[in-house]
Amino acid sequence: MIVTPEQIRFEMAYRLERALAEDALAHAREARRTSAPWWRRTLRRRKGRSRSPVNQMRPAT
Repeated sequence: MIVTPEQIRFEMAYRLERALAEDALAHAREARRTSAPWWRRTLRRRKGRSRSPVNQMRPAT
């Protein structure tokens, strides 16, 4: 069976979408568990530690 670039592209898009959905679900679950929104929690936690690039990539809310 020959794998076309289109099939690869479709697979990549599908996996990315799944990953994003799971990430959003995790955030929603955390938000339900605690009253404060997730960005307030991360701000409180960030004080002591040096910033990782992951935190800088997060959209400003």
